[in-house]
Amino acid sequence: MAADRKIPVHLPCAIENIRQRHWLDVKTDLTKEELKEAAELCPKTDFIITNGPSSDIAAYLKSSTDKREGKVYYDFSRLGILNYGPDSFIEKVGINRVVFGTVMPLQYIETQFVKIYLSSLKSNEIDKILNENMKELLNI
Repeated sequence: MAADRKIPVHLPCAIENIRQRHWLDVKTDLTKEELKEAAELCPKTDFIITNGPSSDIAAYLKSSTDKREGKVYYDFSRLGILNYGPDSFIEKVGINRVVFGTVMPLQYIETQFVKIYLSSLKSNEIDKILNENMKELLNI
């Protein structure tokens, strides 16, 4: 139904960090296997996958996402700055598949801006992440 209406589906891998959950809370995060199943069941649907281990997920989904009609976008809210930051991630998935995510109000928005501005991205690439990719996805 979402694909027919051209509405992207947001799939947050996690809402809350497991360290912040009560010990009786048994809720689990979305797994890369579940994300792959959703991508394969809905090949025309656009997805935004957020707040997860984006690098691992993107690598795992690569064979499924390359053949789809619908696009899969990722945020990099859980990427580190030093060891595997936005530059490596964008090289892997492509600048056209990355959108800006903040995990607000559970995290500070400034840390996401730091990742962008400490990267080697050019101003037009930053604009794609902050604005243009989402505009294209939402047809605005």
